[in-house]
Amino acid sequence: MEQPRLSLCMIVRDEAAMLPAFFESVEGLWDELVVVDTGSEDETVALCEAAGAVVTHFAWVDDFSAARNAGLEVARGEWILFLDADERPSPEVRQQIRDVIQHRDAGAATVVMRNELPHGNHRDASLLRLFRSHSTIRFSYPIHEDISRPVLQRLTATGQTMRHLEGVVRHLGYVRQTMVDRDKKLRDLRMLERCLVSDPDDLYVHFKLLELARFWDDGPLLRRSAGTALESLRRTSAIKLRGLHYGGDLIVSIVQGHFPGDLPSQLEFLDRWTGAVHPSAILFYWRGQVREQLADRDGAESDFRSAMEVKDARDVQMSTVRPRMGLCRLAMAQGDLEAAVAHANHALDGNPKDPEVITASLALSQIMGGDAAARDLARDYEKLYGPSDLVDRTLKGLGIL
Repeated sequence: MEQPRLSLCMIVRDEAAMLPAFFESVEGLWDELVVVDTGSEDETVALCEAAGAVVTHFAWVDDFSAARNAGLEVARGEWILFLDADERPSPEVRQQIRDVIQHRDAGAATVVMRNELPHGNHRDASLLRLFRSHSTIRFSYPIHEDISRPVLQRLTATGQTMRHLEGVVRHLGYVRQTMVDRDKKLRDLRMLERCLVSDPDDLYVHFKLLELARFWDDGPLLRRSAGTALESLRRTSAIKLRGLHYGGDLIVSIVQGHFPGDLPSQLEFLDRWTGAVHPSAILFYWRGQVREQLADRDGAESDFRSAMEVKDARDVQMSTVRPRMGLCRLAMAQGDLEAAVAHANHALDGNPKDPEVITASLALSQIMGGDAAARDLARDYEKLYGPSDLVDRTLKGLGIL
C-alpha cells in the first residue's frame, strides 16, 4: 500500500457540533485522517468515519500527550499535521502546507494560530503543527502537550529546516464564553500540579501554570505560581535557559505575578534576565512599556524597535501591532503627530479590530483634521472591515456622534 504523504491527526471527545465545519475547512488538505476518540457519547465517531477517518479508541488517562501519541502510532503518513476540532485552516494555509511538504529540505513548519478573543479581537501565535513523521518524535507533558524538542533534535540530525508559514489557522476555543465551564480550569490545574510533583523544576509546566492563572484572572494563583517559577528559574543552567523557546514569555509572566505595580523592580528583573533567554518580542515589548511608564523615552523606543526586529515571535502581535502602538504613544507624547499617525496606520493594517489601534487612529484623525476627518476614517473603516460597535463608541467618546 502506498504511503500517504500527509496524515492529519486529531484527538476528539464529544465534538459533533464542531466537526462538520472542521471537515469542510480541511477538505483537500489530508491524505490520511487519523482520529483518536477518548470516549465520545455523541455522534463524533460516526461523523469521523463518514469523513473517511481511521478512528482509534483510547481510554482517557488525564494525559493529552498519551492520546496524541496513540494517533502517531497509527498514522502512516510521511508528514504529520495535528489540529483540533475547534481550529479552522484558511485556504491559504492549506495550500502552503501542501506546497511545503513537497520540499526535501523542509522538516517541519509553524502556522499562524489566530485565537479569537472577545469583542471581535484576536491574538496571533506562531505554533509548530507540521513535521516529518519519525519514531523518535512523540509528544510530552500531560497537558499543553509539546512536540518541539524532538522535532528540533530531528532537524539538527537531518539538516532539514523549519519553515514558517504565513497562512492562518483560526482557533475558536479560547473565547471564554465557549469554555464549557470552570471545570476545565480545575482539570488543567490538577494536571499541571501533578507534573511538578515529578519534576519541580520543569519551567515549561511553571510557564503553563502562569498562563492558566492569567487566563482565569486568578491573582492568588498567579502570585503563587510566579514565586515557585522564580525559584526554579534561578536553579536553571544558562545553557538550558537560552534554549527555551518560551523563555521570554516565562520571564514576563514571572514579572506580572511577582512584581505587580512595582515598576523599578520589574525593570531591574527584566534587565537581569533579558540577555539570558532567546531574543523575545514579548520581553522587549514589556520592558519597553515599563520604561515608557518610568519616562525613559529613549529606552522605551529602543525596546519597542527591538521587539519589531524579532522574526520568530510566538505571539505575532508582540512583534507588530503592540510595539507599533508603543511607538505611537511615544510620538504623541512628544507632539510628533505625523509620526504617531504613521505608526497607528501600520498597527491598523496589522490588526484592524484592536481597541487601542482604533481609538488612537480616530483620536489622531480628529486632532489632525477635526471631526470631519474622524468621520471620514470611520466611513473608510466600515467599507473595508464592516460595521464596528467599537468605532461607534469611540466616536461618541470623542463627542462626534
